[in-house]
Amino acid sequence: MRKRTFSASVPKNRCFSKDKNVAVYAMIDSDDTYMLKAQIHELSSYVSAHPDFEGWNIVIYQDSDSFSKAGVRPQLEQLISDIRDGKIQCVIVKNLSRISRDVVSLIFYIENIFFPYKVRLISLTENLDTSDPDIVTMLYDHIKAIAERKQP
Repeated sequence: MRKRTFSASVPKNRCFSKDKNVAVYAMIDSDDTYMLKAQIHELSSYVSAHPDFEGWNIVIYQDSDSFSKAGVRPQLEQLISDIRDGKIQCVIVKNLSRISRDVVSLIFYIENIFFPYKVRLISLTENLDTSDPDIVTMLYDHIKAIAERKQP
């Protein structure tokens, strides 16, 4: 399995093969590169251990606190762009909060990016895999419960 890592400075026209690509998206709340590398290792190990991804390319996207404090996550934006361009078929995250901590934004990503582009989403902490229709129903129930708790 080939691994590709792209920094935030890589141009948008990065070259992907016609093979299947699984994105590993890591984001941490600090500038601790050790923690970021540990998260990437955990996610990449998950991909390597699952026969579903045999022969797939791992494409690594990573953002750290230095960007997220300003509300900018260039690698998440690049990941979304690559999904829209058909370059990514699956995204794996440690937990859903890596995509968004805001429930409305999370629902937006799921309904407007992952589902329409038929991109599988796997979250390790929540044990979520959108390739399972029962999990998708559970996901919506979970998000709805969170949204209802946040209402005044």
